[in-house]
This record gives sequence, C-alpha cells and structure tokens, in this order.
Amino acid sequence: MTGNSPTKRVAAFWDAKASVHDQIWGNGIHSPSEIRCWTDFLIEQLGVAPRTRALDAGAGTGVLSGILSAIGYRTTALDLSQGMCARALLRSVTSHSAFDVVSGNMAVLPFPDGIFDAVIVRHAMGGIPDQIAALTEFRRVLTPSGVFLLIELEPSRRDWWSRLLMLTARLLLAAHRDSHLFRGDEHYSDVISEFRLPGRTTRGALIEGLQRAGFVVLRTDSLAAVVAAECRSAPLYHKVLARVTPRFALSCVPGACDPQA
Repeated sequence: MTGNSPTKRVAAFWDAKASVHDQIWGNGIHSPSEIRCWTDFLIEQLGVAPRTRALDAGAGTGVLSGILSAIGYRTTALDLSQGMCARALLRSVTSHSAFDVVSGNMAVLPFPDGIFDAVIVRHAMGGIPDQIAALTEFRRVLTPSGVFLLIELEPSRRDWWSRLLMLTARLLLAAHRDSHLFRGDEHYSDVISEFRLPGRTTRGALIEGLQRAGFVVLRTDSLAAVVAAECRSAPLYHKVLARVTPRFALSCVPGACDPQA
C-alpha cells in the first residue's frame, strides 16, 4: 500500500474505527442468543467436519472467527487493517476459541491454492476496488468441495417510505448515546466516492460477480433468526436501520455452471 491509494485509505479508516467497532450494532455481538443464532446459521450454511479449515476474510475484530473456532473450524482471520488485526489477536488469545490472525488484502490473498474448506466474508465487499479480483481469489483458495459464504447489506432503497425510515433512524441515532460511535463515518463515504469504490452492492450485482468469478450460487438467506436476536436488545435506531438496509447471505460453491441451467 503506497501513496494515497484506496486500499491505504480504507485501511486507515478501519484502523481508526477498530476501538469502537464491536460496540456498533450489526458489527459486534451483544447477547448469548445472538451467539446461538450465528452458530446455528454457520453450521447450517457450511456444515462442519473434523479439521475443517475456514477463512474469515475482512474479519474485523474476529467476531465470527471466534464463533467458527468454537464450532470446531481451524480458523484464520484476515483483515486489511492493522488495528482490526490487533483487536482480533487480542480476542484470540483471551478466549477459549483461538484462531490465527493474518494481515492482508482480499484481492491478493497470502495463501496457496485450495487450502480452505470454507471462506466467509461479512460486510466487507464495499471497500474493495476490484470485487471480481477478490471473488476470484476466494475461489482460488477454496478446495474443490469448499463453500463460500457472502454476507452483505442491501443498499438503502430510494422510495419515499425507505427515505422516511432512514431519516427517522438518523434522528433517533442523533439523540442516542451511541451517536459518538459513528463519528467520522462521512470520511468513509468520501473515500468510496473519491475512488469510485463499489460501496453497498445489490444482491443481483453480487450474484453476477460471483458467477463471473466461477462460483455457483446455491441459495440465498435473509439471516432472519440472527437479525431477530440482534434486534431484541438493540436500540430503536438500529431496529429501523435493519428494515431499511436488510442483510442477506449467498451460499456458493466453486464451479463454472449456472445452477439454474
């Protein structure tokens, strides 16, 4: 990473957010019921076998890495941000579910071919300048029978009702004690705009990208149980945001054929 590159700017933003990342609803996990729901969801999507290896790419502070490790995966957490990696390493050494932590770029993964049985990416595609390059890398490091799980947020809709909900969420957040957690977020929007990064990408565009990278998309999921568990104890502003920008998961396998063909 040299100069004023998008990769350097994205890493710097997440370095600055690392200390508060897990306090933000939708990033961290705040209750035992959320842990149970994430555990059930990951086992359902990925399965688990003895000595299965998993890569949590764009892992942040290693929230999902810890759960994957507790399930039984030999897990590696990878993130571009040194600040996030430091937090993930702290989580690993202070928990009962240790995992490896590697600093690296998702578009140029520092791993040999076919080393992972599962690759998971959560809320991380928007800051990647070349999404196809990253998706191709994920396919490269998967075993032929591996599973790729992509979890993202839909872009907020532009109809009047969605705009009203978004305005309501912002007003609720401005009056909430959590408002300080989002200070500086406008800088990330500036980076997205300046370097024309993808930002939040529609489900259809991601599916097209996955197919171009050689994946077969097997199914989609709304993460309903995870979101419900999260919203039970979340503040009102987050419950509104969860309706405006719903999450989705795409479960994929390596292959060159359209699953509907």
